[in-house]
Amino acid sequence: MDPGFEDNLKHTVSRFNEFARTGQDKDFGRGDYNYDREWTTFPPTVPGVEWPPAGSLNYTMYPLSDQGPYYAIILGAGTLDTNGGPVINKYAQVLNVYDQPIAGLYGAGNCVASPVARAYWGGGSTLGPAMTFGYLAGLHASMGAEKEV
Repeated sequence: MDPGFEDNLKHTVSRFNEFARTGQDKDFGRGDYNYDREWTTFPPTVPGVEWPPAGSLNYTMYPLSDQGPYYAIILGAGTLDTNGGPVINKYAQVLNVYDQPIAGLYGAGNCVASPVARAYWGGGSTLGPAMTFGYLAGLHASMGAEKEV
């Protein structure tokens, strides 16, 4: 990691939180366009959490909490789209032509057939399923699933 990563992260979170509180994203313009708001037609409902946040007219953003736990990944640029690929099950196991899991083989992200079928929820919407099925794959593999040959 870059030596300034921790300080830069704190600054970035602080800046984002200010944008979320004021409702104006000065860096990326989140929520400025109807298109942005179209994908958040159903704002989250979390008990005890006011939505949109007090003083914010931008319900596409919400201030990050000062307390974790937080998790992070290093995410690099790449190409978008998948028109097919190996089919996976609910554990992210790659299935063979008989719809049976291939022992020890997992898949997630744009390298597998989309878990959301033909839906496309907008920019960045492939990231959630990719992270979710990556997590499920790791969880399943760590449980010592029986290896079949």
